Amino acid sequence: MTKAMKDLVSGETSKKQGIKLLHLKKEEFDAIICENLNSLMDDNRRYAVANGFQCKLPNDVRIVLESKGARLQSPATVSRTGFVFFTFE
Repeated sequence: MTKAMKDLVSGETSKKQGIKLLHLKKEEFDAIICENLNSLMDDNRRYAVANGFQCKLPNDVRIVLESKGARLQSPATVSRTGFVFFTFE
């Protein structure tokens, strides 16, 4: 995640024009994983991790979380997201 954030802020991806998507895919995002993502989804759009790395997400970047459900997410994460539900028959 930190490598992806560095690329979005100052790497090759940061130089591309237009909206960029940060697509995170996991079977289930639990509250511990999402705790670091909550500040990204706030208005301040900051990412900070325990090793001291911090950055501000550029305005042209959108975050997409893809999982099979949200039952393990905290209310803080759920309140920051919009949900799209797909079913295949």
